Amino acid sequence: MGPPMRPLWWHFPNDSVADSNQRQWMVGDALLVAPVLEDDVSSHRVYIPHGETWYDLYHPKANGKKVTDSGDVEQQVTLDRMFVFQRGGTIVPKQERRRRSTAAMAHDPFTLVVALNASKEAEGELYLDDGKTFQYKSGAYAVRRFTFENSELSAQTVSGGATAFDGSEAEIERIIILGYEGDTPKEVVTDSRVINFVYSRTSGALTVQNPRVKAAAGTWKITIR
Repeated sequence: MGPPMRPLWWHFPNDSVADSNQRQWMVGDALLVAPVLEDDVSSHRVYIPHGETWYDLYHPKANGKKVTDSGDVEQQVTLDRMFVFQRGGTIVPKQERRRRSTAAMAHDPFTLVVALNASKEAEGELYLDDGKTFQYKSGAYAVRRFTFENSELSAQTVSGGATAFDGSEAEIERIIILGYEGDTPKEVVTDSRVINFVYSRTSGALTVQNPRVKAAAGTWKITIR
């Protein structure tokens, strides 16, 4: 555990460049943020820590494309480009519907962004409660763990989950697996049910569409064959 925003040295204590970098930070253990801090520039230098797999979430040619370089990397600046990179081995849950408030998002579905490491594995957690009461003290919450290994994504509850709450029925509408990089799968299944998917050889990303599984409840597995 730790603060949501962390200096690079928090996760890379043996990296002397990360130790002195004051212009980038981590969000949790998964996301590297490297903002452009000057105006009227056409290029931007981003420090990519060594020894990790990274994915460029807003790459101009293919979102989620694997970063092939490490160290100081020059990037082209455009008005619509954000420099956010996801670390291999992590799973980030997101709600992508645009709303006017977080309260309006309570029942919105989730997208899981699965960033594979060199071993083709990843894991992440999601905490959910109703976001407005203290009922979590009585068990109305859920901590969910997602794990990807051996071409299979699984979910289980590690804490809470015994009491339903407003928003506990939210589903996962999309799973994006970054760094899949292989032959196009023959099928993706869960509980003997075939799920639609799209595979991009350009980015190496596999997108599983509408798997109809719960974000906050149930033990389930999705298998890629």
